[in-house]
Amino acid sequence: MRLVSGLLCLVTFQSFGDARGEKPRVIVDTDIGDDIDDTWALSALLVNSAIELRLAVVDSYSSERRAQVLARFLTSVGSTLPMA
Repeated sequence: MRLVSGLLCLVTFQSFGDARGEKPRVIVDTDIGDDIDDTWALSALLVNSAIELRLAVVDSYSSERRAQVLARFLTSVGSTLPMA
């Protein structure tokens, strides 16, 4: 379900964008690490040229472990996206 809602947001960003032609700036809040949905949504956001992905924030529950999973994922795909 979260993947669906994330992809709906992605479609919204692509559809409406900024009237001045600027890319929408996006901060993603994730609970990555429990299942695959956040990894898929984050992958889609990372390759989307219609947005400017600015920051990934991990959920407060098990945040240290989630931050490690997120860092490992971002490193494995060659991303330098800041995270908090």
